Amino acid sequence: MMNRSSGVVAAMVLLLGVSVAEATPSFTLDRTQSRVLRLANLYPDRECHPSSITGRVVARRFEAGGTSPTTVILEDRAGRRTALNVHVETRDLGRYQIDWIVEGLQTLLREGSRVKVGIKLCGASGRVIMVDAVELAR
Repeated sequence: MMNRSSGVVAAMVLLLGVSVAEATPSFTLDRTQSRVLRLANLYPDRECHPSSITGRVVARRFEAGGTSPTTVILEDRAGRRTALNVHVETRDLGRYQIDWIVEGLQTLLREGSRVKVGIKLCGASGRVIMVDAVELAR
């Protein structure tokens, strides 16, 4: 017999399960399955405010010996530059997924690329900007 509190707990487990599934980092490949076209759900923090920015990658930084960028600098058409932080939680991903996500970060965010980036504005007044999605700008 299920009482009211176990029903609430069961509902919360179902909701959490849906949220976790939606939060998984993902990638979209081209028709030949050889190139990353888009990355999404890279930073699924629901406490941050979603937004987007478009610009040209003018610089990127990596951790010492790292293969994924940790910071990307975008410049808009007016010449304003914005630093974007990159952090992807890969703990629950398989090697196949991780490899394609790293490939996408390296190629989509290469210097000179014009990109549209989904961002999350976090922290006090949204001053910490995290990359959540990325694709080449049209």
